[in-house]
Amino acid sequence: MRTGIAILVVLALSMATANAATLFLSDKDLGQTPVLGNPSITMNVGDTKTLYVWGSLATSEVINGLGLSVVAEAAGIVHATSSTLLNPTTDDFGNRWDSVNNGTLGSLVMNMNGPAVNGHGLGGSALQRGEEAPTGYDTPTGYLKVAEIVVHADAPGVASLWLQSGTATISFKSGKGGPNINFGTGDASVDPRTAGVRSAVADGTITVLPEPATLSLLGLGALSLIRRRR
Repeated sequence: MRTGIAILVVLALSMATANAATLFLSDKDLGQTPVLGNPSITMNVGDTKTLYVWGSLATSEVINGLGLSVVAEAAGIVHATSSTLLNPTTDDFGNRWDSVNNGTLGSLVMNMNGPAVNGHGLGGSALQRGEEAPTGYDTPTGYLKVAEIVVHADAPGVASLWLQSGTATISFKSGKGGPNINFGTGDASVDPRTAGVRSAVADGTITVLPEPATLSLLGLGALSLIRRRR
């Protein structure tokens, strides 16, 4: 009986840690306590805002190939003006990626790519071995900052944000987690070894409002119309 209970405990633990790797969007930077959720962001036309891709990985997980896109739907509401796939280096940690491709800008950014052949990759185990905290590590949460994307608000409307695997796809180091991953929260995990895979639930939304001056003009126009009718 005890052997059977032990087996069940092992299975439960393995299920709890399986598919634990998560990449998620946030509008919070280091020190702002990034929330593991799907952000709802409001901007005015002409505003810019920095979005962050964060990673949450179990200590046994290592992503050694990250091909990632961040897509905004519908088109024409926002676009990215810059994107940076982070590649921190410390004496203990070494390079996260052997090379970095910041992707192609559009709505928002396509095919950021970081392979880790000799580098460390995106892992949750470095601090557990007593290594120096890498740049982008958020101590209160244990999350790692993966990328930064500056977004410009172009036109009023609502754009859904999606994380999805890029053309280089996303892979785990052999024996270090995977193959599935979670994009954001509240959705089933997906297998990112195929390009273009995304979750079924949007990983965030941006609502763009008209410029305040435009709203004032609309208000004056409506007031004028009301007076004419009277």
